[in-house]
Amino acid sequence: MEEDMAPSVTIKDRIIQYMNQTLLSTLVTVVHGRPVSRMMLFGNDKRGTVWLCTRADSSILDEIRQFPHVALSIFREETLLDEIVSLSVEGEARIVEDPMDRLSLEGFDILGRKSPRIGDIPHAGEADRYRIVIVSPTLFRFHSWADHVKGVPPVTLRRKSGASTI
Repeated sequence: MEEDMAPSVTIKDRIIQYMNQTLLSTLVTVVHGRPVSRMMLFGNDKRGTVWLCTRADSSILDEIRQFPHVALSIFREETLLDEIVSLSVEGEARIVEDPMDRLSLEGFDILGRKSPRIGDIPHAGEADRYRIVIVSPTLFRFHSWADHVKGVPPVTLRRKSGASTI
């Protein structure tokens, strides 16, 4: 992210833009009081809600059922060090149990925009093998390498009480 962006671009805009342009995240759940992380493809909407897809028999689902507060680190490899950005998201995860529910289909669509293979799951007749997980963010922490070098701390945005957006 460049420092000389137009003043009309807010940090919220930068976060959503970064999410839109990024495919990978590390999802962190809690198992027996300890963090467990794994790489996941993710989708997002314009409000910053994160959409994940996992197998219906994945241990991730049991972990979320037991402790729905999760964290994600969203990243992508950059060519130049100055372009590296760190985005972490904390939020409450919920599982859409019915793979043909409206929210599941919306999730497959959102994911399909980034990864056609995932987005095609319901159309391939195998939707019952997968579950959509929706993470409603409560906190975003955004930090560029350029700011880090200057000693500028990360920007932290908290979701307003009762709001479904950042």
